[in-house]
Amino acid sequence: MGQSCSLCECGEEDFYIVETKTGDIKGMGSLSTVYITLVNTLNECSEFTALNGFFLTAFKKGSWDRFRITPKFTFLPIKKIIIGRRDDDVSEAWFLEMVRICRHPIDTQNNVSNPDHNWQIFPVQRWVKCNQFISITEGDCFLPQNDENRDQRIYELTYYQSCYRFNHISGIPPQCLEIPLDEIHSNYMKWDIMQRKIKIFNKFSLHEMATNESWKNDEERLKLFSPEGTLKIPSSLHPKLDDGYFVFQRLGGCYPTAIKLCKEIPKNVSITPQIIEPFLEGFTLQEAMEKDHLFCVDHKIMKGIRSVCTGMEY
Repeated sequence: MGQSCSLCECGEEDFYIVETKTGDIKGMGSLSTVYITLVNTLNECSEFTALNGFFLTAFKKGSWDRFRITPKFTFLPIKKIIIGRRDDDVSEAWFLEMVRICRHPIDTQNNVSNPDHNWQIFPVQRWVKCNQFISITEGDCFLPQNDENRDQRIYELTYYQSCYRFNHISGIPPQCLEIPLDEIHSNYMKWDIMQRKIKIFNKFSLHEMATNESWKNDEERLKLFSPEGTLKIPSSLHPKLDDGYFVFQRLGGCYPTAIKLCKEIPKNVSITPQIIEPFLEGFTLQEAMEKDHLFCVDHKIMKGIRSVCTGMEY
């Protein structure tokens, strides 16, 4: 199925360094031989190249693996890669986080390589199953209508729809029925969270708060913050009426002190049950308010503000 390369193959021609990153959750590694083809900016394709190491040393959980590929086409930056496994490999899946490629032109006079140090990143973040080949462009980010691999996109959308299913339990918000393995924090992330937790506890002297007791109300929680203490009062607790901060609430996220439980429709809201009930998951407007399922943000302070269609100059 084409040429093969190992982790330490060498030569005297221009070559590419290809590195793969395997996920570091249990079950993400693979003992299979992986095949890759490179497509340059002239749409010239290399042969399928087998990536393998010494006695199953490649594609272990959490590992970076490096391979050297000598191209048989014009030595240009890579536009796209096609990577996958053959049907005679073992049946386990392999989670590939990313592939990165660097060109190494050879200085024929001095017989040394001169890498350009510009790594091309091909984010994969996918399970590579048996007898499956995946096409990934550099950056892997474009609008759906510009996707050259629409069949692959449709297959992946269908696959992820089957993975992310909700479990509806009365009285609580819907929850994911089963968390996909690739959504679980990796071992590196878990260790990083633990280290950050220890640093924060030491920095702000929070050891006395490391108990299993819950706060009874907001007043107890707010005692953690003070203007003179190490934990300053969150800016969201200070109402700000300047235009810039008001716009930030819309663009940067929720404003927790502005969101209120809606027990009745405010008089300044021109809304009817027919408008909002299609979004209430089967509840009527009155039922949603009685069950505390409805919240609102009152923006009546915006009434009377002059609207402009372009930016204002000061």
